[in-house]
Amino acid sequence: MNKRFSISLILILSFTLSCKRQDFYQSPKDGSIGRDNPTISLNGSNLITIPLWDTLIDPGATAFDMDGNPLTVYTQTNINYNFAGNYTITYIATDQYGKQSSVVRNVEVVIEQQHYLGDWEVDHNCRTNTLISLLHDEASIIGAFNILTLDHNGKTTSATINGRNITVDPSFITIFVTNGYLFTGAGQMSTDGNSFEILYNYQGISGLARDGSCTAVYTRK
Repeated sequence: MNKRFSISLILILSFTLSCKRQDFYQSPKDGSIGRDNPTISLNGSNLITIPLWDTLIDPGATAFDMDGNPLTVYTQTNINYNFAGNYTITYIATDQYGKQSSVVRNVEVVIEQQHYLGDWEVDHNCRTNTLISLLHDEASIIGAFNILTLDHNGKTTSATINGRNITVDPSFITIFVTNGYLFTGAGQMSTDGNSFEILYNYQGISGLARDGSCTAVYTRK
């Protein structure tokens, strides 16, 4: 092998290895190495409360890539406006190199006073005890400032609400002139807002009145 050929072969091999080394260490074609993920932020609060059966007007989110270019934001959500509960909206942005960021907003679908108002059918097991003089097969409910008035065919009781929870204020009734009863009640609205149940407890105060309890289920008419 002559000297000139050896030098040429060495140069060719050196150039080939150099190219391969350069190809190995160069950034991938997508250019993602060394780039930051997009920045994404919520528009508005990270917690939104919305009444049952309403529809959220989503304020959305804003995202930019590391060069300051705006990105399209996509959303994923599990909200069901027909049932009270806690839900989320996830906002996702991806830049042209596949770098992705996300942010989450919490949404609470809640029971409010408006969901108690109106006419209800009442199914109760109070027919054979004291509260038969109070409860009837229908009831009408009005209210303001989370204070309700339950009207059972002209006989009324008051109650307070806190979301799905309802508490009947202590009330006194007299049966057969001498038998006095103090009764209270507590219950909860169903998550779909179409029924609620109250457990009534009563205490005999005078005469032959005795203690007891019964349950009433109110179903929206």
